[in-house]
Amino acid sequence: MAATASASLGDFEDALASGMNDALVKPFSVLDLERMLVKHLPMKGEQTTELGGLKTLINDEALHVIANINPGSGVDLVDQVITLFKQQVSLFIDDIGNATRKADADKTRRLVHTMKSSAMNIGAEVLGVRLAQIEAASRDAGQTLTPDG
Repeated sequence: MAATASASLGDFEDALASGMNDALVKPFSVLDLERMLVKHLPMKGEQTTELGGLKTLINDEALHVIANINPGSGVDLVDQVITLFKQQVSLFIDDIGNATRKADADKTRRLVHTMKSSAMNIGAEVLGVRLAQIEAASRDAGQTLTPDG
């Protein structure tokens, strides 16, 4: 997937021509990203919960744990964590695109490992599992780093 600041048809076509499956226009929401992941990364054989036709990708229990870290502080820790995760996702998409275009398996592995940990920490378990698969593939230089690989 590509992330672009421009919504022009030419940018979308360029993304597809460079091997991307689709493109998200920045800024995008977590829901936009979720829809894109559901569209392009189906979880065969895994149980998912349907919510309005969309697979639920966040385990709410993780967010409840975060919310209860310091409930009396008046700080919305969940909102802060989600905001930081969204910022990290945007950077990750750009960085992983660059690393895979350069076929840099080591950098891909490091980026994916970091994002996997962040995803699991906020309860994005489906994403975390997919990132773990990409991380494992990136350890073997003989494997492709595509969604089908």
